[in-house]
Amino acid sequence: RFIRAVKPGDEVVFFFAGHGVEIDGRNYLLPSDAPSGASEMTIRADSIAADQVLGYIQSAGASVAVMILDACRDNPYAGGGRSVGGARGLSIVAAPEGSFVLLSAASGEVAFEGDDSDPNSIFTRALLPLLQEPGLPLPNLARRLRNDVQRLASASGKTQRPAYYDEVSGEFMFVSGATSQPAAPAGDPCSRARADWRYVEGSDDPGLLESYIAEHDDCGLFARLARQQLALLETQHTTSDQASAAVSGAGDDASALESSLTGVAGENFRRAMREFG
Repeated sequence: RFIRAVKPGDEVVFFFAGHGVEIDGRNYLLPSDAPSGASEMTIRADSIAADQVLGYIQSAGASVAVMILDACRDNPYAGGGRSVGGARGLSIVAAPEGSFVLLSAASGEVAFEGDDSDPNSIFTRALLPLLQEPGLPLPNLARRLRNDVQRLASASGKTQRPAYYDEVSGEFMFVSGATSQPAAPAGDPCSRARADWRYVEGSDDPGLLESYIAEHDDCGLFARLARQQLALLETQHTTSDQASAAVSGAGDDASALESSLTGVAGENFRRAMREFG
């Protein structure tokens, strides 16, 4: 039905979120009801290959085909008997002419789901506000998305770097508009939050981070980043206070140990000088 709806000259966007498996260098997108013990033969028969989707779209006459895959998850078939496909992520996608492929993680990487109750992965969370920003060319969107996802993943102690493959001639935007807008687009709270993030990223000032959160709490993505950074600071301060208390509690024992070490060092030095002389 989807392919039949494509007309010559259309600009088509295909988005998939779920599990994908790489088999012999080809990426297969799994249906939600895929059986847990499926063989490679079953997967090939019941799933659809990513490059096949692109081929169908282009055969229908689309002028631009954009494929976005949030499917670089852990392989659900890896481990337990014969592993089906690669254990981590998807392989590199060969983007044919006229297509743009955006993956939630680089080849061999696994996409991070998130450590909260949000049903979307961190990739999709970061992507959604960018789709609404006027005048944002597709390669620029992909680069900004990569930076945002890397920051989100890093704040949770993970590594994730989205990858994209661009074979589109000309310029494609999800929302048309001026290519350069110094002011934040109306309705996009994350645009201003992104611009202000450079002032607080890596800051060790809790007050500054709290002010940023209060100012940009309507942008869930960057407010979450700031809260994670603030929580990390609080953890570091707690650990530091505990270490100081431990040293202080040592009291006379610490002083005695220092004196002992000083005496040993002095005697060793004098002995060395005698031997040298």
